[in-house]
Amino acid sequence: MRPIALCSFLLAMVPCLLANGATLFTNEASFLSSAGPVELESFESQPAAAPHPPPGFSARSSGPWTITNSTDTADLAFFNQPTGVGHPTHGVNYLVWYGQTSSSSITFAFSTTVIAFGINIVDYGYPSHSTPLTFSTDTGDTGVAATAPAGSDNEQFFGVVSAPFNSVTFTRTELADGVVFDEMYYDLFAVPEPGATFLAGVATVGLVALRRRK
Repeated sequence: MRPIALCSFLLAMVPCLLANGATLFTNEASFLSSAGPVELESFESQPAAAPHPPPGFSARSSGPWTITNSTDTADLAFFNQPTGVGHPTHGVNYLVWYGQTSSSSITFAFSTTVIAFGINIVDYGYPSHSTPLTFSTDTGDTGVAATAPAGSDNEQFFGVVSAPFNSVTFTRTELADGVVFDEMYYDLFAVPEPGATFLAGVATVGLVALRRRK
């Protein structure tokens, strides 16, 4: 492998650390190795239809997650399409965000806090996007989730590992064709039970006492 190609490969594999401590990932394998045990939502169980123009729906919930479009319009849909432009990355169902307004956002929210979130973003930037797809969490993490390459059917991965948060919002500022989301990963933050916390405290006190005796 040539030095330049090797450097590009390493940059893609190495996660980006934000100033406030969150770690961003553009490589799915690197994200999964760092995120710990995650749940996978591939949208296969969601009611879907063959691709069609809007209307779709403005929000959808299932289990711990809710997906909402900021403009409260029917701008979202689950498609069922095994092949073709905007192909899914897992199974045959995937989420499409039409982007029918010039400035809108889509939010993935969870009923309990998560410490990791990742998702595949397909077909962002073609034919009319010229700005990056940005993201923000409800705890203040912000950055670029996807760039706007001039090509259809491109696939990019976005992942973030951070202190517990409840939602991730993606925002774009230009009207364009639909963006596909699939393979959503999340790691629900487990809050220790009161009994477990008490036992951990007792154990800590016991260890301190044992060290003092020694």
